[in-house]
Formats: sequence, structure tokens, C-alpha cells
Amino acid sequence: MSRKWKLALPLCISAICVVLLGMTISAQGPESRDTGNVVVITGVQAGINTCAYQAVSIYIRTDEPLYLAVTIIYDGQIVTDNVTAASYPDGIFTFAGLGYDNARGRAPVNLWPLTPGKKVKWFLTLFTADWEPVYEARSVANSCDATTLSSTTHGPAYQLMENHSFEAQGQVGGVLNPEAAMFWKRLNAANDSRVCSTPTPRGGSSNYVGECGFLFIADAGVKTKVKQKYTGTIGQSGDIVYLNGFAQSFTGYSGGGKFKAILTLANGTTHTMVRAFPTGLSLYGTFPNAYPYDAFFVLPAPLVSATVVIEQKYGTGNVAVDAVTLSVFTNSNTALRALPIPPAPGAAINVLGGV
Repeated sequence: MSRKWKLALPLCISAICVVLLGMTISAQGPESRDTGNVVVITGVQAGINTCAYQAVSIYIRTDEPLYLAVTIIYDGQIVTDNVTAASYPDGIFTFAGLGYDNARGRAPVNLWPLTPGKKVKWFLTLFTADWEPVYEARSVANSCDATTLSSTTHGPAYQLMENHSFEAQGQVGGVLNPEAAMFWKRLNAANDSRVCSTPTPRGGSSNYVGECGFLFIADAGVKTKVKQKYTGTIGQSGDIVYLNGFAQSFTGYSGGGKFKAILTLANGTTHTMVRAFPTGLSLYGTFPNAYPYDAFFVLPAPLVSATVVIEQKYGTGNVAVDAVTLSVFTNSNTALRALPIPPAPGAAINVLGGV
């Protein structure tokens, strides 16, 4: 699905402000839908911020289910990595960062309590239920200081992939084939396929979100891959490109695979983003708290094209992949403006106070 999110107003920190994102749908691909046209973040405030505990309050209104991913980095180490649901349809939601929180497995060392006076970086990202990023805010606070949380970067995310969750079947020889995924090209992948139910006897369910995923059957003598290309100028210097995917391998899986994005930039240079996924048994886990395999790149110039490749090396056993996205997070830097909170449907709960 191709999504375009229009930023009307920015994220506000320590004030009651509103972000309105209006989405226009381009009729490309089978995932186009009419939901998702309103997302509102009406505040991010420092709540409790001590050396042992940091918390913010966030008010979100949405007309579809969303997930909020919160990652906190301190002294070069992830100390909180959590995903929680924004309520739907009421869209009233509050979040507190509870110190060391390793819900998705990416914060392996507990560094709390923090040392006073050091920087703490916050990354707040809104995802749709099928794991497409739609908005992100990045903020910086001083450890042990509740007064310094501020928004440094915020803006909508533009998803560049089509059929990113393998829900739509593709064509083989001009005929629809349930084992092929629309927009994805298979290379040396005769034994690999889009799978939409438990792939018995292949080893387990392939889908992470939705009904389908893509299953690789590792081969000792053949490397296989599926890939998709995006073409179109997007972004500017300072924007962030985000590659994200989920992988689940089964008992006896060897060789390993990777998610890769090859970026071509307007200045004539190229950059490759790579994230490998492991051998052995590595399950998706319970959605949405499963390990995301991701990589980031700060653009030095606009992006003009990108090729996303999912590759399986020589090996044995099975590995499934799903919800693969390549997104551009824009840096809006729009001046902050205070507005009243708009009325939300259902029983509203004002989590910020003052209105």
C-alpha cells in the first residue's frame, strides 16, 4: 500500500498541542483502504523523571488501531524498548516508561539508575496494526531532570513498500498464483513461497501480522531471495530511512538470512542497509512484542530509488518473514502552536489535564 501523510500541525512537548495527519490513498496495490485518515497526538509531557524512573504522558486519537513503540537510549545503550496499543475507537491513551523495560528483547543490559546530567534519547513511533510506520517523534531529556524533555524532530513516515505483509497473491505466467506475492520478484526461490496458513509439514505458521507471510526453505547449494524496487524522489537531507522486518526460524534452521535495502540518492551515491536474522530457533513471539530486525540511515540527500531484498543463504531448515517495511521519517521542524484538544468519540479521558 502506498500512503501519503500530510502534516498539519506538529507534536508538542510539555504543552497541550495537536498533530493532525490527513492521509490520502494512492490506488496502487491491494492494500489500499479508507481507514487511517486521522491520527492525533495531543501532548507528550514529562511526568516523573528521576535517576531510576522516567515517564511521559501521551494523548492519541485515531480512527483505526495503532501501536506506539517507545525506545529509550542512554549512554549508547537501549534501556527501554516497548510497544503498546493506542485504544480504538475512543483513541484515548496514556503511556508511562517504567524504567528498564525489555518487552521486545533489545535492551539486554539494565543501566538504571541513571547518572545525573547525561542525555537520554526518546524515540516514539506510531505503527498501524499491520506494522507500517505513520509518525515519529524524537526527543532528548537530561537524566534525573523532569524539565528538559523537548521535541527535536517529529513528522510523518512514508512507507515505500507495496504488499509489505504478503497478503496479496501475485502472478506466475500471467495467472494468479497463491504462492507468489504481488510486487515481489523471486530469484532461485522455487522451493520458497507465500504461505497463508500453517505450512504443515514445513514447520510452523509463517505470518506475523495478517493471514500471510513468506517462507524460505533453506538449501545447502542455492542462495535464494525475494526483492522489490521503489522508484521516486522522496525525503531531504536529515530525514531518516527505516528498514524493518520480522523473521521466525524453526528448529534445525542454519545458514541465516538478512533484510537488505540498497538506496540510491540524488547526489549520485548509494548506501546499503543490512540487518541479519539468526540461525536456530527464533520465534515471532506474541504480537506486537516480537523482535524487530531493523536498520536506520540518515539521508545526506533525497532518496531517488531503493531495492529491498530478503535473502536466504546456504543452509537447512525453514525461516519465515513478514511485515517488511522501508519508510522515510520526515523532519518537519514546524513551529509549535497550542490548540484545544478536539472532542474524541466515546467516553473521553483527558490524560493531560487542563482542558
